[in-house]
Amino acid sequence: MSFRHESTEPAGAAPGMTIHACAVKGLLGLVLIFVLAAAVPPATAQTARDPYNVGGIRVDVTAADAVAAQNEAVAAGHRDGLMMLLRRLTPEDYHARLPRVGTGEAETYVASYGVESEQRSSTRYIASLSVSYLEEPVRQLLRGARIPFTDAGAPPRVLVPLYDGPEGAALWEGANPWRSAMATQAQRGGLVAYTLPLGDLEDQIALDPARAAAMDTAGLDALKQRYATDTAIVARIANVQVADDDSAVLQLQAAASGPPENVGVPLSRTIRGATLDEALAAAALAVDEWQSDAWRDQNLVRFDQAASIEVGMTVSSLSEWVTIRRALESRPEIDDVSVLAIGRREALVRLTHLGSIAALQGALADEGFSLSPDGARWRLQPSAGMSSPSALPGAITSSPL
Repeated sequence: MSFRHESTEPAGAAPGMTIHACAVKGLLGLVLIFVLAAAVPPATAQTARDPYNVGGIRVDVTAADAVAAQNEAVAAGHRDGLMMLLRRLTPEDYHARLPRVGTGEAETYVASYGVESEQRSSTRYIASLSVSYLEEPVRQLLRGARIPFTDAGAPPRVLVPLYDGPEGAALWEGANPWRSAMATQAQRGGLVAYTLPLGDLEDQIALDPARAAAMDTAGLDALKQRYATDTAIVARIANVQVADDDSAVLQLQAAASGPPENVGVPLSRTIRGATLDEALAAAALAVDEWQSDAWRDQNLVRFDQAASIEVGMTVSSLSEWVTIRRALESRPEIDDVSVLAIGRREALVRLTHLGSIAALQGALADEGFSLSPDGARWRLQPSAGMSSPSALPGAITSSPL
């Protein structure tokens, strides 16, 4: 097969900041503008990601008519997306043990769905779907199968998409379809949140294509500081070749700069697609899975590491206790909450948790609580900055709630 090089149209420009200073006059006004610009954190393409949302679910169904084809395709997408979600949340070693959910049963796990793109004829329906699943039923499915998992999200990482295409290297300027592909992937659900830099003058000063390819420490540290993260990822596309039939092959390389637990082994993979866009989409998914898999495997809720601790807490009312208990029971890291004693202002419970104390403390921090040693027991209280209940002392009794 012979290959030809092909360039693509420039992707949309990254969003920037605009400062309106109509009332500012002269040199003092210009100085004020620059001071204000430096004081405002940069707007970024960071998107909070939902671990229970799965995008890019491809469906292609032919049936007796268009309506039947669409209905069958949506049902199949719900089933396939659920399996994609289970694989996202669990280690690869356990994928063969994942519960198999039929098409009809899969509907019970769906919260909502949307259509990313679609094509239809009188008998055929082709689409890309995005499905959001119900958290607790999915957790119960995995807990019932005793498969370790995590749905905890990773802190954001700044992502530098370097496209070394037929027209030369593109990073902040020029045609960079790779940035668009990574932006689309980052907007779908997942475990790791990404920040795509603005690509403005400050970013261009920090890093150019050559320094990005070389993983320049000073430049990456500047981006990490600017976008308030401890990890930067350079994902590079090179050796892009497009055949006469529009199929494409490219080389993906990615590496991270940051804490050892976030760096991992660099990614290197040859990616093929029916079109260049499909190959870039597959490469974006590979980068996301590379980061998500490493994060997931370090933060698993393991059912073979259960332990119990006694925890005291201040509780000022029955409604407050119900709220706290629901928050505790909503966490997959907590297997059981048993009341040992309760008084007018205090409660003592036994928490059976899965995994390490550090993992439990992190999970409770996500719910707005801090867990700290308190003699032979532990103390649960609102995190700094959270509203605190009344601390009036109350005798602990053995009365159940």
